[in-house]
Amino acid sequence: MREIKTFSDGTSLGWGRGAIDDWCVYYIDTDGSKNPPLDIEYFSDLLSIAEKYGRERVYRDFVVIYDSISSKNPKECKIEVIEEIVSTYLPEDQLFVNKLFTILWAAMVSEWNYMIRGKIPTKLQHRIKRLGVYTMLIKGKDPEYSANFMKNMPWYEIDELCIEDGFNIDSNNK
Repeated sequence: MREIKTFSDGTSLGWGRGAIDDWCVYYIDTDGSKNPPLDIEYFSDLLSIAEKYGRERVYRDFVVIYDSISSKNPKECKIEVIEEIVSTYLPEDQLFVNKLFTILWAAMVSEWNYMIRGKIPTKLQHRIKRLGVYTMLIKGKDPEYSANFMKNMPWYEIDELCIEDGFNIDSNNK
């Protein structure tokens, strides 16, 4: 298990072996038990924070984190932006928001490292996560729909949806 971050309550996040690769994100409780956070769970948590602070604000904060990821190498992906963002939330929400945004950050780094059939790099990188978050926070769809509507959709259709919604990677990365 490669540690990502330990939180003030003693819980932590790490990457480890999952069903398809070594980039599965795990939430590690203080008793050592580990579980992968599910998209539907953290999308629901993101929506609950957005209902308190506003969808646009939470989406803008998410995009700052999204923009910090530009490499397969986690050390180049500026996890420290999360602490800056978290400090702008009320103290009683900071631990929750820190965990939530760190899970999203880790999941997006994992998406950069995803290899189709173990050998072909993904064309979508972390845009899948942004499309899901955008669909929920900006288009107003529910967390379950937003987390799952792209399943089994060809990459080029997802790419087109990203382009329609105004976020794309440059043509050198396609």
